[in-house]
Amino acid sequence: MGESTVKSQMMSAAILDRAPGALRIEQIPIPEPRAGEVLVSVAACGVCHTDLHVMKNEVAFPLPAVLGHEISGSVIALGPGVTAPSPGTRVVSSFIMPCGHCPFCAAGRDDLCASFFGLNRLKGVLYDGTSRLRRADGSPLAMYSMAGLAEFAVVPATDVFPLPSELPLLESCILGCALFTAYGAVRHAADLKVGERVAVVAAGGVGLGIIQVARAFGASQIIAIDVRDDRLETARRLGATDVVNATTTDVLQKVRDITDGRGVDVAFEALGRPETFEQAFEIIRDGGRMVAVGIAAGKAAASIEITRLVRRGLRIIGSFGARTRTDMPEILRLAARGAFRPEHMVTRRFSLDDADAAYQALAKGEIVGRAIVTTERQRAGTSC
Repeated sequence: MGESTVKSQMMSAAILDRAPGALRIEQIPIPEPRAGEVLVSVAACGVCHTDLHVMKNEVAFPLPAVLGHEISGSVIALGPGVTAPSPGTRVVSSFIMPCGHCPFCAAGRDDLCASFFGLNRLKGVLYDGTSRLRRADGSPLAMYSMAGLAEFAVVPATDVFPLPSELPLLESCILGCALFTAYGAVRHAADLKVGERVAVVAAGGVGLGIIQVARAFGASQIIAIDVRDDRLETARRLGATDVVNATTTDVLQKVRDITDGRGVDVAFEALGRPETFEQAFEIIRDGGRMVAVGIAAGKAAASIEITRLVRRGLRIIGSFGARTRTDMPEILRLAARGAFRPEHMVTRRFSLDDADAAYQALAKGEIVGRAIVTTERQRAGTSC
């Protein structure tokens, strides 16, 4: 697709004008990649609670904006200075888009990229300080990560990874957040060792990802904790050895009963609510670790027993995501080998026209596993 063609064409995008608010489909110009960037024809975008937090005004973000932060698709065009991957390559992108040159990126800590947090998450722009998206009237639109709820997305070249042929294009979009976040929590925050016992509090999309990654890393026992039996059944199917319904069971007592009275080595909290945060802290053994993964609404806080934390040598570790440039290639290798499979987590599919309905279903608790939004352009097999 040549530059003149890009300029002359429009695309569909799901736009959030206000929060709380709904997504509305609008025709806007197809964006153009600048230096160090890639234009991707989006095949699918994952439906994540973090987007929902923005829609509900629980997480601040500049508006109007295009949300969507875990995508799969095909490379359409390369910006100046970019030589790979070649147009036509199937790719995935993670929600953390490293700039590659800030002090954190230079130290290998893509998960703390100063440009990503300071420019994209704070101002809704890419790393030259401007957005690639605008309305037909020329007014700018903020970008949440790469703004994947659209037919095309501009992504920094540091965050574009060829998709192995063994993996499906549509469902693999969730590798960029649900499984990317899970990998970072298990591999880096928990530093999980073979044979350790773990618990996962909240078996939603990220929680199910943690279960799969923990199994791949050799956890000997994986306890899934949730309030819904259908989610617990899915958790067991994806690798949980034990399940606990928190509405019908004393969670602390049950976890002690099935761990020889000790508690787990690592508890992952994947929802971001004070009550689940405290629950995860309660069930770790002496000397154990609690990894906080879920994003909370606003400035929500949890109450932790300080003396137990100190006397029993406990650790609480925050984990936002993995390290894009080093971890995404490994995530793709593990997925291609079958260590975890994205298609096993995707339970519902929505068209881009129905993007708002997808998030309403998520808000109502109707999504078990992960939902994805697919584009009509990709489904019809056409390109610009």
